[in-house]
Amino acid sequence: MRQTITILTIVALVTLFYSTTSRTTAQTPKTKTTSKSAKTQIDILKELHKKYGPARLVLKDRGVYKKITVHEINEHWLVFLKDGSLHDMSIERIARIEYGKAYGRIVTFNEANKILISY
Repeated sequence: MRQTITILTIVALVTLFYSTTSRTTAQTPKTKTTSKSAKTQIDILKELHKKYGPARLVLKDRGVYKKITVHEINEHWLVFLKDGSLHDMSIERIARIEYGKAYGRIVTFNEANKILISY
């Protein structure tokens, strides 16, 4: 099950990469692979936000932040927008990010702090 989710995430990232490279201009450098992967993760989360609306951030200690918008993903933390203010949270504290209600998507993080999407 976990391998299927990882494979689906890789397929989604590759598809998103090829769809965004056709729109890039000559001004964007193609050598920055780390920023490209981070931007790809943000693009995926923004697409989920457009499709399902605000997310719920569920912490490992069972705390919940409702109606958030993911703003930025760094190497060890996540920056999100809640009630007009930016907040940051360590990725180690996050259990999952839920988009949608009944048929939504659940986003988790693997050991390398990369997103995994459950359908």
